[in-house]
Amino acid sequence: MVNSRSALVQGRRMAAVLSGSWRPIPPEVDFEPAGWDGTATRLLETGAGGLGWWRVRGSALRKRSASQKLHEAFRLHAIEACVREHRLALILERCRAAGAEPLVAKGWAVARLYPEVGLRPYGDVDLFVRPEQHAVAATALAGFRPRELTVDLHKGCPDLADHPVSEVWARSELCTCGVSRVRTAGREDSLRHLCVHLLRHGAWHPLWLVDVAAAVESADATFDWEYCLAGTRQRTHAVVCAVGLAHQLLGARVDHTPLADRARCLPRWLAPSVLRQWALRCERLTDLPTVDALHQPLTILPALRRRWPNPIESTMSVGGPFNNVPRLPFQLADCLVRTGGFLFRLPNAWLS
Repeated sequence: MVNSRSALVQGRRMAAVLSGSWRPIPPEVDFEPAGWDGTATRLLETGAGGLGWWRVRGSALRKRSASQKLHEAFRLHAIEACVREHRLALILERCRAAGAEPLVAKGWAVARLYPEVGLRPYGDVDLFVRPEQHAVAATALAGFRPRELTVDLHKGCPDLADHPVSEVWARSELCTCGVSRVRTAGREDSLRHLCVHLLRHGAWHPLWLVDVAAAVESADATFDWEYCLAGTRQRTHAVVCAVGLAHQLLGARVDHTPLADRARCLPRWLAPSVLRQWALRCERLTDLPTVDALHQPLTILPALRRRWPNPIESTMSVGGPFNNVPRLPFQLADCLVRTGGFLFRLPNAWLS
């Protein structure tokens, strides 16, 4: 098991490599090669291998064997992107033929912000449809499973629940994907969604923070920050914190935004929590089947340890504020809520 101090060191190494990696011309390598093989391995495991190669391809590190693996990942991601664009077009055609017009979020939609297709891989497609169109879209996609592309169909926009659905669609944009049209959320809704999604899932995936950095730097003078920051207080604060993390950990430029001052003043525990999380295996902490563990008593303690929520997702889960108050109360509250749900399901699960 990785201890807290070594996890923090590994997370800092990953952040140093990913700093500015979304730009057409990334910064020159200014980090030490110490621990490079381990860092490269973690980048590959998190899907950030292409970004790692983009950062070091012009440096002496490019000759290392670990760097060549990053190069291979970059080329593989580029090939996969071409295949998945075709399959995305097929998915959208089925939805439209049934009378549903979905929004594409994350994945392909955010990959457009990167200078090369091999930099931002994605293995699923997140589709948002108007609530009244969800049933027909689900029917259209039932049994349709394109290889290597999972479809995650959402009713409305859960992470944008504080923005009216009608306004999200009114502000959406039509883009081209080959010969097909793809509807994506507007830039303001897209950034808000990326930030809320990042923190709601505990910021465990470094690619998601790079997405935020790329989206922030792409915001020009026409970007409507007032609309982007409108909504519930916690989600708006999540946007501020996510942008601040992109600035402090990855060097995202924020001086052109109204968040510049707040991005430099994050809660003390937030950045270290993210860096430690990056050094761990990319697994959702809530996916371990604790019910199954009850049939194997020796696995109960490891199961509980792995399900202990990180402070970021606990704060989001219980609706807490992002401040300097210790996170333990929020983690305990989150565990109580999860335990209540588990106990409610336990009788049926035990008998199954």
